[in-house]
Amino acid sequence: MTDNLNILIADDHELIRDALVLALRQDETFELIPASNYDETEAILTKRTDIDIVMLDVVMPGMQGRASLEAILSIAGQAKVVLFSGNVTRDFLSEALGCGCAGLIPKDLRLSSLGSVLKLIASGVPFVPAQLGVNTTFCSQGNSAAQLSERDVTILRMVSEGRTNKEIAWHLGLADVTIKYNMRNICEKLQAKNRAQAVNNARTSGII
Repeated sequence: MTDNLNILIADDHELIRDALVLALRQDETFELIPASNYDETEAILTKRTDIDIVMLDVVMPGMQGRASLEAILSIAGQAKVVLFSGNVTRDFLSEALGCGCAGLIPKDLRLSSLGSVLKLIASGVPFVPAQLGVNTTFCSQGNSAAQLSERDVTILRMVSEGRTNKEIAWHLGLADVTIKYNMRNICEKLQAKNRAQAVNNARTSGII
């Protein structure tokens, strides 16, 4: 992945595409490529090998559920494919994650958060809003180091509450050094320099 991110926005609603382009153009990191249906999305992915993220509307023309999603995943190469929808069932999302999808960006996500979410996805961390209650630890697109275990998430939540390593260790029945080791791994997985940034990244991604 380069410093710049090529984002394929595959959605049949021109108003939504225009709003996303307007919001993301404020960050020169992003190059935005629009597509309005399945065939256009497939053609772009076949022609271009530099796409980093595909924001895939699951109900646009030409999309036929899981079969179309799997077809997009198969031609996406190294690109992260993330569902982009306001109405996805938990079962479909779970199936999509199992197929290698990088998560879900809901259409009601605040535009001010979208850039951070896209950068997190590009780094290899799957994104699913916490309120959906879907476990992303099995989601992988070749970057297993980015996956968070249940213990990782528990530790992150305690850190976000202001608890010290010693307090977390006591609560979990572990040694202080174990928590320090876990926290170091969590920071690596979330591309964070310290525990505060790890918590911030986790909150932005909806992990906690």
